[in-house]
Amino acid sequence: MTSTATGARTVPFSRAQVHALLLDALRLPEWNPAFLAIAGSRTPTVGEDYDLRTLPNLRGTFRYTEITADRVRMEWTVPGMREHCEWVLRDTGTGTRVDHAVTRSGPLAAVLRHSLADLPGLRLDRLAETLPSAAAATIGA
Repeated sequence: MTSTATGARTVPFSRAQVHALLLDALRLPEWNPAFLAIAGSRTPTVGEDYDLRTLPNLRGTFRYTEITADRVRMEWTVPGMREHCEWVLRDTGTGTRVDHAVTRSGPLAAVLRHSLADLPGLRLDRLAETLPSAAAATIGA
């Protein structure tokens, strides 16, 4: 079984600031509600595997599958589920529109399908809440 859900938000931050947070894999657990811990390189590289621990304490892998200036694709797997995510960034003149799509497959995805419809919005809200501290860290660097 494969299921997909989408969502969008406009945030008052630049595309570069949003992009930087999406590419900071080690900070993903701060705003992705499924991730407990992630370990790997600080430099995002397409195809490189990160060790991942998710709720409910499942171990798996995370990787970036595409990185461009206006799109970030990633996937993660744990026993029984694979998730593909896409983030599309568009300048609005006053911020960035962020479109997020999630596609899940596998038996665990079937069990969790009831929560998928709200998932993109939840992630977008948490991303927006995390952006002020991420932007401040970027400016201070």
